[in-house]
Amino acid sequence: METATWYSLDRELKTHEHHAVGVEEALRILLRYVREVRPSYETGEDALASTMFGFSRSDNEFVKFCIHAPDQLNPPQATPL
Repeated sequence: METATWYSLDRELKTHEHHAVGVEEALRILLRYVREVRPSYETGEDALASTMFGFSRSDNEFVKFCIHAPDQLNPPQATPL
């Protein structure tokens, strides 16, 4: 099964790489971000840290998500995975 490393941002907007995940766990991560999105945040940094994440196989192969609302996420920015 193909896997990808998932990554997130902290409140200083630094990227943190996490363990490799398969498709099922990647979907659970996506749904967790959707469930936890709030109507507003104290700072822009808090908003980005709470709503942006992605998956990568290498520096040149990635997909990045940003959740805008429980029913709206940006079109993923991606390179071929």
